[in-house]
Amino acid sequence: MRSLREIGTNQVSDRLREYPTRAIGNKPIFVDCFNLIQYLSKTPPALGYAGAVSDRTGPVSGGYFEDSGGRDREGRVPVKIDQKKLRELIAREIAAPSPDELRREENVFFVGGNLPQRPTLETLFESHYQCNAALFHLTFGDIDSFHVGETLARTIKKNFNTHLVGRLDFPAPSHLIERAYAAGVDILDIPLARFDGAPSAEERAIREQLRAIDCARSVFPRWSVVSTLTAGEAPSCSTMAGIDALLAMEVVPLLTLSGSGPHRAAEELSEVFAHLAGGWRRKKAAIKPLLPLIHLSTPFVQSAPRGGVRGFIDSIDERRLLATSDLRRILRVKEVEESFTSAGL
Repeated sequence: MRSLREIGTNQVSDRLREYPTRAIGNKPIFVDCFNLIQYLSKTPPALGYAGAVSDRTGPVSGGYFEDSGGRDREGRVPVKIDQKKLRELIAREIAAPSPDELRREENVFFVGGNLPQRPTLETLFESHYQCNAALFHLTFGDIDSFHVGETLARTIKKNFNTHLVGRLDFPAPSHLIERAYAAGVDILDIPLARFDGAPSAEERAIREQLRAIDCARSVFPRWSVVSTLTAGEAPSCSTMAGIDALLAMEVVPLLTLSGSGPHRAAEELSEVFAHLAGGWRRKKAAIKPLLPLIHLSTPFVQSAPRGGVRGFIDSIDERRLLATSDLRRILRVKEVEESFTSAGL
């Protein structure tokens, strides 16, 4: 078992070299010092909210909320439910992320945590530089093979300047969650599948996953812990209760459609997704880094297409969010290392 002190000291200097700096005398400084200091000195506003409803909401229509202005002053992204896309998602077989599979869907890379490092990296480079991926999603294997996924996480963060989502399908102990964060995972998904109403045999597993989620909240920054629920397996009231409970914990709930559960009407599923969007808006959940995954696996679409200027501003903002996420990790790992040093460990 390794402590945070032993993890990725070289990663600190590697990542610092990647940030835009300019020199004053012989000392490099960060270009965006004011925003960096503001971000690190206090709890930041939740940038990139779901924006299912802005402060200037338009009328509610068809079970979703839409901002008539495209975007509000806080940069929230207005989303709506595309009923045609929902029916297509219901009809097709949903492939769950696997620790033994490497695939790309649109601009999201799904990387299996059990895969060998070198051939995986070669495939990622070849595809990414033909068309840049917007998000990497790494599914760790079981507890015995965690170290393989940990190495892949470090490799991805060292070579690609993109948000990395990690997924743990087992109730990981606290030291593995710490290692996942230190290795470069920006957002951690600990799926619940269903929140309540589960058969008694599954109740213990759900409680253990909830304990792991609570532990991850103490390690990862605010709104950087995600839990995926499966829509369609449990009654809608149960799924919506799970959404509300996760949001109360400041955990971002995501929904994926069940390919094997009982058939649910599109109208019923639309209500669940509308409830999710409303919860994101009420709690101002920071989902902007997750938008590529949300657009891929849910019926949500942006109600206003991005123009050239808006797209450029978004890309700058995404770089800033990624840089602050990496810097926060560097500072936290350094703080733990210094505490070990001062204690003589």
